[in-house]
Amino acid sequence: MEPNFLTYLTLANPDADSTGCKGGDSSKSSNRYKPDDVKPWKDLTLKNFEATYKDVLLHPLGDPERRDATEIPPRITHLLEEESVKRLAEFWNEKVVQHVLDGTQGILNQKLPGGCFAGGPLYFTRNCGEGHIRNEKGILQKPDWCLYQATENAEPRVYKNLLPGDIKPAKRWKSEWINSPKPSLKRKADLVLAQITKYMALGNTRYGFILSEEELVAMRLSKFIRDTQTYEELAQNESAYTGQLQNSSLSFDGDPEGCYADAARREGVLLEFRQVPWAANGARKFTINLALWWLSVLAVQEASIKATGTYTSLGTSIRGMSPIWDDHIEERESRGETQEGAAPKILKRKAGEITAVLACGRKASHQYSLRNIKASSTASKRPRRSGPG
Repeated sequence: MEPNFLTYLTLANPDADSTGCKGGDSSKSSNRYKPDDVKPWKDLTLKNFEATYKDVLLHPLGDPERRDATEIPPRITHLLEEESVKRLAEFWNEKVVQHVLDGTQGILNQKLPGGCFAGGPLYFTRNCGEGHIRNEKGILQKPDWCLYQATENAEPRVYKNLLPGDIKPAKRWKSEWINSPKPSLKRKADLVLAQITKYMALGNTRYGFILSEEELVAMRLSKFIRDTQTYEELAQNESAYTGQLQNSSLSFDGDPEGCYADAARREGVLLEFRQVPWAANGARKFTINLALWWLSVLAVQEASIKATGTYTSLGTSIRGMSPIWDDHIEERESRGETQEGAAPKILKRKAGEITAVLACGRKASHQYSLRNIKASSTASKRPRRSGPG
């Protein structure tokens, strides 16, 4: 039987030896990029993939000759530091996913309306400058990975990074640390989450990922307007907590800027995640390379960040309209201000449940979570073309 794209994406990954790999902390990102809440991404499932794109991947694999994980030399699979993990991903995951993107782009262009796959060739690759993202001050931020479409009208090496990725050794990042009861492990996870959220938020891209030699963590970002009560409580709590620390003789062995997502933000951020084990492989298994290909396909169709609760289910072939997120309109409306002389609008939102844990000690930790997040009113948001969830 001739191999197809699906069997290629579900092959076993190489056996990586990370016994000598270094640990340590990740780069620190500003508080303003920390998500307000992190929760499982429930509809990124094998069932939803099979309902929408399995038929695309059942086409014959074709040329070039496929890679075989068992033939990757030990110099590639022996990991010593973060750069080693990047090299392994470049040698294996990039080549497999790129091969399938090359082979399926034409099929996807025929299957999906809008012509988004006809704009130019797609490149899923280690970021060597093509996927840099500028922050508010114009300073380049450099994700480890990128997906971009080389459109004809784009300047050389100036592309939108549709799928920023971060590569970490497993000794520096594990998804199980996100909800760890140990402050030191949770802090490690928070640093990594703030970094990938920064790339996604600055680039206005809803999808992103973190990859290690043990797992892929696929991510989706959405935004909401914090209600006034929540905003004021957060600001007061952070102010009081900062004052406690300043008046205390104890050190704060955590983020010196505090552990809240920036309380000055009126815009809230929800980060959803789905973990995929490195060891997953075989028929009807949700594997890392399959997830990376699917994320790439979703990002090409529509990558912009939308309001929490408005993304269409990933198991739905016909996408509904999702309102565009306009930071300026949302912020004005959150203050009851008008547009083009319209009467003032009062947004009524049920306050999120806030859990504030204040502790002063050598291993002090401080966190809150927003629950029962509800989408902002969609009436004032301008609709745009249909996009995936």
